[in-house]
Amino acid sequence: MGAIWGCVDFKSDICSLESMDSEYKRKCKLDSIREKHVANSLFGCGLIYIRNTDKQEAMPYVLDKSDNIMSDADSLTSGSSISAVITADCIIDNRDELKKELSINEDNVTDGQIICYAYRKWHYDLASHLEGIFSIAIYDMIKKEMFLCVDPCACRCLYYYRERKTGKAYFSTLISPLQKVCSYLKRNEDYLTDYLAMPGLLPNASSTETPWRDMYLIEAGDSVIINASGIRHNRYFTPSVIDLPKNIDRLKEIFIDTYRDVVKKMIESDTEIGISLSGGFDSSSVAAMAASLLSEKNKKLHSYTYTPYYKEIAGEYPKNLITDETELVKKIAAMYPNIQCTFDDNEGKDITEYFDIVSDITEIPVKAITNIPVFIEIFKKAEKENVKIILNGQCGNLSVSYGNINDTLNYLFNEHRYITYTRYFSNYFKAIKHSRLRNFIPTLKKIRSLNKPLDLNSSFIQEESNRFVKKSIIDDFDLSKRSEFYDLYEASMTAQNPQTYKMGIYDIPALTYIGEVETKEGLYAGVVMRDPTRSTAIMNYCISIPFEYFCYNGIPRYLIRGFMKDMLPHDILFNYYLKGIQSADWLIRLEHNKENAINMMKEVLLKEEFNKYFDQKKISEYLQLNNSFDNSTRDDYLNLFILVSFASYINL
Repeated sequence: MGAIWGCVDFKSDICSLESMDSEYKRKCKLDSIREKHVANSLFGCGLIYIRNTDKQEAMPYVLDKSDNIMSDADSLTSGSSISAVITADCIIDNRDELKKELSINEDNVTDGQIICYAYRKWHYDLASHLEGIFSIAIYDMIKKEMFLCVDPCACRCLYYYRERKTGKAYFSTLISPLQKVCSYLKRNEDYLTDYLAMPGLLPNASSTETPWRDMYLIEAGDSVIINASGIRHNRYFTPSVIDLPKNIDRLKEIFIDTYRDVVKKMIESDTEIGISLSGGFDSSSVAAMAASLLSEKNKKLHSYTYTPYYKEIAGEYPKNLITDETELVKKIAAMYPNIQCTFDDNEGKDITEYFDIVSDITEIPVKAITNIPVFIEIFKKAEKENVKIILNGQCGNLSVSYGNINDTLNYLFNEHRYITYTRYFSNYFKAIKHSRLRNFIPTLKKIRSLNKPLDLNSSFIQEESNRFVKKSIIDDFDLSKRSEFYDLYEASMTAQNPQTYKMGIYDIPALTYIGEVETKEGLYAGVVMRDPTRSTAIMNYCISIPFEYFCYNGIPRYLIRGFMKDMLPHDILFNYYLKGIQSADWLIRLEHNKENAINMMKEVLLKEEFNKYFDQKKISEYLQLNNSFDNSTRDDYLNLFILVSFASYINL
């Protein structure tokens, strides 16, 4: 597990590129790095040791024409004896099943060798047989083409670039090595415009475009074949409906078994296991599964939780918003004594110290600038404790903890299931201790309003966009022309039903972006993130159960509240209003450094080079009149820091 890179020169018999490893040495914490020249190709691999077998990994591998797997091409008499070169960034979760299917008898076979065996049997169809997280590059020297793929959720990112003039094709886990060796890179202004115009956390409207023209990111569940004449794609994965019973007790058994099996495979490691733990449903449910499994091996689960440095922040928020989740985490740890808690306040540092670091790590402009520095520091601390796998539940809101009561009631009403609707409505308001009579008509009005169609460009983009961006950029932006996933964005703004939910749970742009950032954060710190809530087994389960069961009998988020009620603290499960706030004190941190923060924003945002992107007059006037960081300026300063992130990236 780590990173891969390489080049194939389709118009030559040799690859003249000497190396691509300098950036991996500069900014990644890798346990080993190997590069190999084979005829007209250069392939490389950097590893983070997760399992003991990783220490014997010798990627890149070569296959001879008899399909023998070899770690050293020099032992072959000539390049004509080689059929393929293979490298991979991978953790294979279904090792045991694959060993049987591929007739592998070696106990210490590495994941890279398993991929070689899989390629021998299934050729380019190998990705559909693999479970886990991976990016794979294969140069087929007989067909003279390069095959690239990532796992179904793009948990490991992979970029590629084909130079039309030279006939060279490159791939890399990171962008910066490509910047160093590719001769014709130019900025992709469409990507930059997307970042500035689109509301939300995604940096762009495409799942494959990058900030560089003609450099692409492989999207979730996709593979690419590159040769001298062009590029072709193949989608090898989409979630599939599986046969499940409707009996709620049997569904509970299957859910628990599936969730536990997914977590069990993800914590297979000879290092320590950690988790980014909050008091919310998603990470708590993952922690419960992981802690119980690790206790069977007498191992600890190391939890890492962000806590505010300035405790007085609590009074700034409504009571239902939790700014410090320490006590909830302690209650989870009380149920599972092998959870070893670490609470980190990042010593009160504010985000102004991190813009250049974040830009260097992520290699793209990012909007989640208040959260990423927190995770970076947590990952660095974890690695020092020999924690190499860090679990999270980042996608749980769309899978294990999905369940919105209004969407459910709306669905039942539209399906004319009025008796079930009435029962769910009644049980819900009983549970939250509200009057059913007083809420009957307002609820009907509310759920009917959810079905009103929205014009994203007029009612969404225009209203939610960053007001400090040049108005012409916002006015000219058309999401329907920029994204093949326009219908997905459109569906997300209306009431969910089984069809739109299926679209949302496998949100290819979001999954690809999350994997892009997580891969790079992990490489920087020397760790690997795993998220059981976005596994394909969990996705397939979720799209296969009756839609209303996410709020079974009117209880929202029932897969956790109902199925796991004996596995998590009551205070977490049955307070229907609590919601954790990440990085809650980021404004107060800035308030204690406001003179430097505002001077930094003026210096960065008012540079002449950004006049074509930013409304600098509006920015200047705002900074002159608003020099305090508090709840009244929260949204505006967040938008300004999103622009600082953009500027920091451009100046990188």
